[in-house]
Amino acid sequence: MSDQPARINFHSGSFHSSDPELLAELREDPRIAKGLFFALPTTLIDAIERNLDDKIPAADLKFERKATSVLAGQQIGWWRGNFITSALVTEPPSDNPPVKTWSASGVSDQDIAKTRAALVSSQADRNRIRIAQAAYIGWLTTNSEFISEHDELMKNHQSRLSTNGFPVLGNFNVAAAAKKRPAKKGPKIGKITDDKVLTYLSDFEAFFVRWRLQGLNAPYIPEPLGPQFPVLDPQRMSNQMAAGGLTLFLPDTFPTPGCDELRNLVEQALGRYSATPPEHLQAWTEIIAGDTMAKNQLPHYARIARLQLYWTALHSRYAAQLKRSKEKLTAAFSEFFGCDDKTIKRDLKLISERFSRNWPRPYHGAI
Repeated sequence: MSDQPARINFHSGSFHSSDPELLAELREDPRIAKGLFFALPTTLIDAIERNLDDKIPAADLKFERKATSVLAGQQIGWWRGNFITSALVTEPPSDNPPVKTWSASGVSDQDIAKTRAALVSSQADRNRIRIAQAAYIGWLTTNSEFISEHDELMKNHQSRLSTNGFPVLGNFNVAAAAKKRPAKKGPKIGKITDDKVLTYLSDFEAFFVRWRLQGLNAPYIPEPLGPQFPVLDPQRMSNQMAAGGLTLFLPDTFPTPGCDELRNLVEQALGRYSATPPEHLQAWTEIIAGDTMAKNQLPHYARIARLQLYWTALHSRYAAQLKRSKEKLTAAFSEFFGCDDKTIKRDLKLISERFSRNWPRPYHGAI
C-alpha cells in the first residue's frame, strides 16, 4: 500500500458563482450554515408548486429556487455550509461537451469533435455503469442495517466530523500507518500516534470495506466502488477494492471469450455462484447476479436513490406543512420522474417496508 496520507473531504473551497452576493447570503442562512441541506431540482420545485397549492409557502419555495440556482455540475447541496457533490444522484450527464467553454480555452474544433464522438459512442456503456451505481445507492440508502451503522459512526465521531468531515482513504492503509515510523524530513505522513485519529480512520475504513464504498461524500451520500477497466496499477488498489472485488487481466495474446463465457468466468471469480456470499450484501447480490432477471430492478433502485433523498429533504424542512399531503406530493414526484402515480406509490411502499415504516427518517447526527 502507498504511504500517501489519508485526506478529508470537508472543505469550504471557493466557488465562482455568477451571483456571489446570493451565494454569501445563502451560506449565512442557518438552514445551510449549520445543517444538512439537499437542494431540490428546479423541475421538482415547479411540480411541487403546481400540485401542492399553497402547502409550502411561496417564500420558502423562493428560497428553494435560490438555493438550487447557485449550484452547478455535480453539486447537490451543503453540509454545514460546505458544498456536497455527487455524480450519481444528479441528472444524467449530457454527451455534449461544453463547446463554448472549451473553445474559449483554446481547444481546437477537431479535438472537440473527437471528444463529442467518443462521448456519443460510449454513452450506452456509461449509462449502464451509472444506473448500476445509482441503483446500489438506492438499495443502500433504504437499507436499515446500512443506515444504522452509518448513524452509529456519525454519533461516535461527531466532534471530528464537524471539523474534518469524512476521511478520503483511497489507497491509504490504516494498519500500516499505525506501525510506520514518522518521517524525519518532509511532511509528517508517517506513524499515527493519536489513538482517536487512528480509531476514526479505522472505523471508517472498515465501514467502507464492508459496504464496498470509495467513501462518503456527505451524510447519507455514499460513493460506491465502480468498475475500472483496466486497473492501471494494482499495487495502488485501495483496501476497499482489494476486499470488494477482483482485478481483471486478459492478455492481448488470448482470444476474447464470448459474452456468456466471459460473464460466467467473472461471476464465478466474484463468488456470486457461491452458497455463502456476504450475508449483509446477499439481497443485492441476488439482484445483480448474471443468471437472474432481477437486473431489471436497477433503474427502479436508481430512481429510488433520488426519490428517497428529495422526499426526506422535503420532510426534514417542511414536515408540518406536508401533513395529509401525501397524494399531492406523490403526484408532484410522478410528474418530476415522468411516470404515473402508481409507480411512485410502489416505490414509497418499498422504501417504507425496508425501513420497517420508520420513514421519512431524520438526519441523525448530521444537523
